[in-house]
Amino acid sequence: VIMSKLLADVIDENSRAMVSIRDLIDKIEEEALEKPRGKTVTQSIFKLKRGLSTLHQLLWAEKELLSDMNLGVIPGLKLATEAKPIVDDAMDDINRELEFVDSHNRSLDSVLRLQDLGLIHGVERNLVFLTTALVIMNVILIILEVI
Repeated sequence: VIMSKLLADVIDENSRAMVSIRDLIDKIEEEALEKPRGKTVTQSIFKLKRGLSTLHQLLWAEKELLSDMNLGVIPGLKLATEAKPIVDDAMDDINRELEFVDSHNRSLDSVLRLQDLGLIHGVERNLVFLTTALVIMNVILIILEVI
């Protein structure tokens, strides 16, 4: 029972971490909207994605441990009947946290796509400017040839 309560406390800490990660993602999204071409935004996104990957692995390991406890696979550890609801709740929490991690990863992917669109838009603007300059130069050359 004590071990299951300790694991439940660890899982509660995971929930608090998920809230801070969501806040960090919101901050990165705001920065991406302000500076769509910023390298710091891209670096922050990839750093956070690596952190989310590590968190996903840790959550998965916690889930496997709880599952093994629930199934009685761990030698020398027998799950008391009063601990079963605690373990089940903890597993539900971990499943929810894993879904949040996947959702956060998708959010970061969306920010990266937004940055890509911003860069593409910048290239398109440059192409329009260069095409306009080329047309003007061609008109000037044609006028000079006629004169």
